[in-house]
Amino acid sequence: MQEDLFGNSVDNRDSFEKELYEFDKATFDERLRRLRYFYKYFPEYNNIMFGSDESYRIFKEVQSCFINAEDISVVILALSFIERRFQELLHIKGFEAESKDTLNNILKNFKGKSAIPDYFLDKVNELRLKRNPFVHLRNVMDKDNLFSRSILKNKNTESILKKDAKDAISLMFESLKIKIL
Repeated sequence: MQEDLFGNSVDNRDSFEKELYEFDKATFDERLRRLRYFYKYFPEYNNIMFGSDESYRIFKEVQSCFINAEDISVVILALSFIERRFQELLHIKGFEAESKDTLNNILKNFKGKSAIPDYFLDKVNELRLKRNPFVHLRNVMDKDNLFSRSILKNKNTESILKKDAKDAISLMFESLKIKIL
């Protein structure tokens, strides 16, 4: 910072710089916790084959969104990553038509018929149902929307979203371990 003639600090930053600086200060500790959580949970992802460039970029964006506590984006993008992962695996195995199917249909088709454990498919489907109210219009009292889940679990929406985001990255990491169908 610059000083005036009397040695007092003068802040020449514009309002945008000041706002961003204050945001960084206010959120730094939480972002650091989330960064440490991300790498503690999955430290060796640099050695993983992500598939397409799009999949890799989605993964990196999930990481950034998670660190910045953009939990809805984490859920949506992590599920997008998992869906692409399944589609790319199907495509590689020669199942061209199936690789273009919806995630819901892919999950139904894998259930009990693939090397992917059913419990994992069930967890992905649970996440899909949590994602849907954010990407598809729902009735305000729909059982899967955030408000209803908050009432049912007697928890605030922030804690529900934070858990959803952690579940989403956990499933995303697990999807990277899937090698065969």
